[in-house]
Amino acid sequence: MALFSLPTLLVVYVAFLLFIFAWRRGNTRGLLLPPGPPPLPIIGNILQVKLWDLPTSLSRDFHSAMAGGGSKCTSSLSRRCGTLGWGRGAWRSASRRKPSTWCGPSHRQRPVDPAFILVCAPCNIICSILFNEHFDYHDEEFLKLIRLLNENLSILSSFWVQLYSLWPSFIHYLPGRHQKVFKNIQNIMDFILERVAQHQRTPKPVQPRDYTDCFIERMEEEKHDSYSEFNSENLAAVSLNLFSAGTETVSRTLWLALLTLLKHPEVESRVHEEIDRVVGRDRVPCMKDRAQMPYTDAVVHEVQRCINLVPSNLPHVVIQETKFRQFFLPKGTTVFPLLSSVLYDSKEFANPQRFDPNHFLDKNGNFRKSDFFIPFSIGKWACLGEGLARMEIFLFLTTTLQNFTLKPVVDQRELSTDPVYNGLLRIIPASKLCFLPRPK
Repeated sequence: MALFSLPTLLVVYVAFLLFIFAWRRGNTRGLLLPPGPPPLPIIGNILQVKLWDLPTSLSRDFHSAMAGGGSKCTSSLSRRCGTLGWGRGAWRSASRRKPSTWCGPSHRQRPVDPAFILVCAPCNIICSILFNEHFDYHDEEFLKLIRLLNENLSILSSFWVQLYSLWPSFIHYLPGRHQKVFKNIQNIMDFILERVAQHQRTPKPVQPRDYTDCFIERMEEEKHDSYSEFNSENLAAVSLNLFSAGTETVSRTLWLALLTLLKHPEVESRVHEEIDRVVGRDRVPCMKDRAQMPYTDAVVHEVQRCINLVPSNLPHVVIQETKFRQFFLPKGTTVFPLLSSVLYDSKEFANPQRFDPNHFLDKNGNFRKSDFFIPFSIGKWACLGEGLARMEIFLFLTTTLQNFTLKPVVDQRELSTDPVYNGLLRIIPASKLCFLPRPK
């Protein structure tokens, strides 16, 4: 029997793909799907987006798919995307340093890149919460953890991982930077599991030292319950999520806050005045001060609103056929809830594209809450570390401004908070500034 020629096989293969595509489309007939450009077989809408800047593509090309109040859908693209995401399940004091360590010898006022200390501080807080352990900033094991977290964030925001998100079952077996992510995750897990083992060898059931002790105690209580979610696997997953989601996000928010204040020295001056009046210079700021500092609180909120740190949010999967307004989303649909559609809503914020703390102040200068402030997402799967992150950002920023005045090393007009690329988080190019000690 003669063998089929290569062209014939290609024709049969393409015909088969088209048949599968038509069959899948036919299964959704009768449902009013969100509008958008039709996806192609296999490659979906990849030709219609910029993988190196997916959030901007979603916002520009698909933002008009659903009009109206503060919540939008990403059209048919969302039905074709998978994700290299975070684990699911159970996860629901910066060192005070002398001015010289921030800006070289204070009399020389040397520029510095604050990225290192801004990532070490929140990471150490998570270490304290999880393991009751505080690392020196020169500890090699701690520095390795920081490098792993930073490298993973960069990889997860890369072009290659965007491809992985579209074809995980195919790309998974190819060499590339995504393979490094899995190795890094295993190294972080080893760091975590070593400390969990130490806790299990020295239990403190009466006076738990930290989160890990509390989790282990609950594991012991439910050890005979085969359905219990309190097990070593979930403890490690919780810890990994806290490190992954609670270190770089806080550090990058603080870094973008500093850059924003460099661009708006008049705002920094008003924050200095409020800190001096409410807190003074003889003690460190605390969370109780926030209620008496409406302008500073408004600045922190406005920074988080403007920077749109996680531009495309984390992907969510529809677990059952869902009606959204007049549209239906089939089970299994992957949805990217674009936070920018709410954070930049012109009906709520007078100048949504402009940094203006007055967006969170009423006519009397009091702080004004807004339901449109959702940088941590919203609903059941909102960031469960929101409370901790908001405390860290407020306290780190106010303590820094209590002691220092920020000075740019370039012309103010050259300062930019534009990302070099948008992936999971906005990646901002490294730069320097000076921290000038404020006179007593």
